[in-house]
Amino acid sequence: MPEEIRYAYRLAPCPAYDVEGTESWLTDLAAEGLILAPDGFFCGFGIFERRAPQQIRYRLEAAERAADPLGDSTPPGDEAVAISESLGWRYVTRRGDFYVYASAQPGVRELNTDPAVQALALAQVTRRVRGSVIDVMVELLIWCVLFPFFRGHGQFLITAVSIGTWFWLWGHLLVAWFIVDAFRRAFHLRRLQKRLIRDGCIDHAKDWRAAALRHYLYRAAKIILVAAWIIVLLVLLNHGILGTYETPLADYTGDPPFATLADLAPEGEHTYKPMFDNIGNTVRVWSDWLAPVNYAWDEIAAISGGERVILEGGLYIDYHETAAPWIARVLAKEYHRTQRWDLGGHYELLDVDLPDVDYAVAFSDSIHLPTVVMQKGKKVIHATFHQYGDGGMPMEEWAACLAECLN
Repeated sequence: MPEEIRYAYRLAPCPAYDVEGTESWLTDLAAEGLILAPDGFFCGFGIFERRAPQQIRYRLEAAERAADPLGDSTPPGDEAVAISESLGWRYVTRRGDFYVYASAQPGVRELNTDPAVQALALAQVTRRVRGSVIDVMVELLIWCVLFPFFRGHGQFLITAVSIGTWFWLWGHLLVAWFIVDAFRRAFHLRRLQKRLIRDGCIDHAKDWRAAALRHYLYRAAKIILVAAWIIVLLVLLNHGILGTYETPLADYTGDPPFATLADLAPEGEHTYKPMFDNIGNTVRVWSDWLAPVNYAWDEIAAISGGERVILEGGLYIDYHETAAPWIARVLAKEYHRTQRWDLGGHYELLDVDLPDVDYAVAFSDSIHLPTVVMQKGKKVIHATFHQYGDGGMPMEEWAACLAECLN
């Protein structure tokens, strides 16, 4: 009965593109009785068979084609494997852009003795890596810059303030980290190629232990930060879907720093009128690095006097008190630009006279739903007032009431 093979798993002490470190590490582990298995590598871990200690040399050869998108299992061609076996080297597995060969025969010649040929093979990998660097940068540019710009119409500050500037910066720092990683790989391979041409060989007995701890810490930090960011994102999305951060206006006891429907018609009786089974009539209050005070106000109510309805409709307000006036101005212009692009041909610019503010613009859509964006100093108001029925309050009046809150 054949002996059952026992396996061991070891986290690689160097990245996949470190040819010298990988070769030395695998050779040293074989001397300890850990022989690299054909299963190879998975998520940065090497899979080893526990056997008697052996003197096995390992060599990494540049792969002629990119790895399988679903893994690193794409082997070399049958002819390449046959040639390597005739020279005393057997193909074991693949790690990244390199094939891993092993030989336990003493005195066997090197798998590839021509440094020029090796340099050309490395050059091919380097070009492939450069292509991947460009691909990474293009993809990240699309998702982090172009996609938010066209899909969110350039709402960079609005997005940062809404989800939290700290979280927004965290995500962009991770993006920068991935880009730097891609460049590091390209530069490392380029230096290895130059050294191979200059010296005619590479270091097959590199001291991989010297940088192992740094690599482990670097990898652990990256995994932890990415995993934590994803978890926080899921938590934020969950809270956003459930409305955890929103407070019903009926339960809200604060005093908002802007005019509400009750302030627009203080002489009447205020009654909330939620739409579609208690949807609406909420407020979200939060703080952010860029804007210490923020409100998202969603009020649907009626103001009545006796049997007459004085004012009725939905008042939707985004209010920010920012850390600096320039932030407030950018936020105001982002609000205006966003809705102008959203409305397209239905956008209609309205005249508004608000002399006491630094920036003001008013517009409406196809159903004459008026919106006003105002900024003064560090404060911004983006308000839409959808009035029901005939009559109501002219835009100049309710906009002027909101503008007074910016003083």
